Amino acid sequence: MKKSNRIIYLITVVFIFSIQNLFALETETHEEINEFIGTNLVNGFLLNNYLSDELGFQDGVGETFVWYKTQMVYRWLGKGGRREDLPSWYLPYFRSVNHFHNPLALDIENAGFSGFLGGWLLHGKSSILWAQMPYGQQSPGGYYSWEDVRNYYHAALISTDAGERDKYFAATFRGLGQLMHLVQDLSVPEHTRDAAHILPAYESWVKKNVQFDNKTGEISVYNNQAGNHVPLPPPGYYPYDNSVLMQKSLISEDLIPVAWLFDSNQYTGANPAITMSSNIGLSEYTNANFVSKGTTFSDRFPYPAETSVVVEEHEITHPQLADPVLREYYIKVQDGDSGYRLSGVGFLYSYEKTYLPIGVTFSNIIQFPSMDRYVFEDYAKKLIPRAVGYSAGLLEYFFRGRMQVKAMPAFYDGNLFAFRMAVKNDTPTEEIMADGFFSLMLRYTPAGGNPDGSEDVFVRAYDVLYDEILYGEEAKFQIQLQEAIPIDEIESIDCMLVFGGHLGHEENAVIAKAFSFFPVKKNKFSEDWDNGLTGNYPWYHSDESQNPDNGITINTVANGLFEKGNIRQADDKRPRINESFIYFKDVNSDHQIVDPTNPKGLRITPDTYLQFKIDEMWINQQPPASGPGYTSAFQYMTLTFNMESDLYRIQFSQPDQGVNLRSGTNLHYIFPEGGFVAENIYDLFERQGVPIPDSLYLQKIHLNQQFLALDNLSEIEHVQQMTTDVINIVEGYNGYE
Repeated sequence: MKKSNRIIYLITVVFIFSIQNLFALETETHEEINEFIGTNLVNGFLLNNYLSDELGFQDGVGETFVWYKTQMVYRWLGKGGRREDLPSWYLPYFRSVNHFHNPLALDIENAGFSGFLGGWLLHGKSSILWAQMPYGQQSPGGYYSWEDVRNYYHAALISTDAGERDKYFAATFRGLGQLMHLVQDLSVPEHTRDAAHILPAYESWVKKNVQFDNKTGEISVYNNQAGNHVPLPPPGYYPYDNSVLMQKSLISEDLIPVAWLFDSNQYTGANPAITMSSNIGLSEYTNANFVSKGTTFSDRFPYPAETSVVVEEHEITHPQLADPVLREYYIKVQDGDSGYRLSGVGFLYSYEKTYLPIGVTFSNIIQFPSMDRYVFEDYAKKLIPRAVGYSAGLLEYFFRGRMQVKAMPAFYDGNLFAFRMAVKNDTPTEEIMADGFFSLMLRYTPAGGNPDGSEDVFVRAYDVLYDEILYGEEAKFQIQLQEAIPIDEIESIDCMLVFGGHLGHEENAVIAKAFSFFPVKKNKFSEDWDNGLTGNYPWYHSDESQNPDNGITINTVANGLFEKGNIRQADDKRPRINESFIYFKDVNSDHQIVDPTNPKGLRITPDTYLQFKIDEMWINQQPPASGPGYTSAFQYMTLTFNMESDLYRIQFSQPDQGVNLRSGTNLHYIFPEGGFVAENIYDLFERQGVPIPDSLYLQKIHLNQQFLALDNLSEIEHVQQMTTDVINIVEGYNGYE
């Protein structure tokens, strides 16, 4: 290496290690702010309640996650506040140079820190761009952009490995702490006015003189005149109008709306009054209303201007002086915020001689910097509440999505294997959920497993795509587990439903909801033919006495499957029928009913579900019909209900095998052969516009195969086959969680 290059390298290294205050608020202050927000109600949002109510964390913000260390949630937020400035293994300044944003820059590409030596050294991106770097690209010092943290959160929610789950939850909360740090930095004038601050300044005063009490929820600032700490207004008075976060960013439509917290693109440098709006970006408020050393009344930043202030004398003390002295300050009185010391008036020699005590000479003049502790006190009273309120807004925006969930389990062959879901978009901001997918994660303790959860089993369902759910509206779908869970294990199951997709103008949002479901005891009717052809209830089945001698009637049970067959021989045109039915109401004295104590039938409520699995329903060849729209053979399963004085029916069949019943109202649905169907009975009526009375009773379940008479002899043998696995009537969820 050439000698000149060595010198340049040495100077650069020494310079980097000498600028201990390039970053804004001290790392300890960021940590304290984040932990304060994590444990207190700020602007109506309490993280503890969200974690308990929506994610099912028993300990709320005290929930512990293990990564490279073991920390509670609010501590991970704090660590994020610290680590955004001090990443492991990297010089901190390589990240902190990206913590600046000048709202008056010509474009966002030039809004970051301009660096030293004409931009040759330590220039950076706007903190908005840094916060919204694509997934896996925010480096050095780790990946903690908004997209990174969203991905960590989703991975934590759907992970089937306990260790991975812990790691990703820890990374989520640490990452949120780092994003909150970026917002807080914009409460420091240097970071909005492109001013590096090499010597200790505002942030050092805040570290020593602002206290955050997590237990009382109180923030206090040291009062230099009184000599004690004075509480700020409670956190509920740090408002930010988050309604603008429901709109696209005015800086760029490519930005996630959370950019509004940084910069709303409303302050132009000529309209400082706009910065008092509740929807202004934090960088705009700070830039227009405060100064940093070297940017007071700067041509580069129009405000605060000399016309924004008046000069007033204030009595101050100094540790090197026995008595108080008067000092002139610029008091901000207009053009935005007002009523505080903007800076001290600079002291020339003659001025200093006028106000300093007799005997103090030029050689021992005490230095009174323009930005002194009295100025910092006034700044902190204005800027700390903004730092807290705005960064809390980022946290709330991340967790703004809400879902209400109803879940009805589907059991088959002694196992839980699916759920019928009803999901309501309950997002308070009324944003639309769209173009996403639902994931379901179940966790349970196996028989004999350690109660501490160390042996818990995680089971994930197959994802379900969904296009759109408006606010207040409901999505209904079935979601199937990738592996079945024995019924004996369901008492310990915890469930988490996760939506990943668009939420308003955010493309990769994540919404989660922990929920429980009712036990298997709420089955109102369950037939799986484990007890042979008679089943669990008094079924009636056709026999050969119902038919002419022209074929075969089959009703058999094998391996828990009920098989029906109806065969008409070739060269015959006479009809045949093979039906199996069960009554819930005494409409025919020749047949028994399921429950004699309920003569009206089986009560159906808005939360009653039909579950069934029919593996086969086919015919080898449809016989000729008398004309278009007619059929000469059909098979189906029908449920018959009373609808006031009339009978209404819901028929399930396969294409071209159903029939239009001649009385009442018949609803027809095609079902998937071999699939487990779980449908809300009220929904089946409402889907086809059929009004439902206050009292609805199931009267009959009918499995039917039938060949009608033909005009001519059939040329082939006609065969109908139906294989039924299970039919359940289940009382499902009766409310959202």
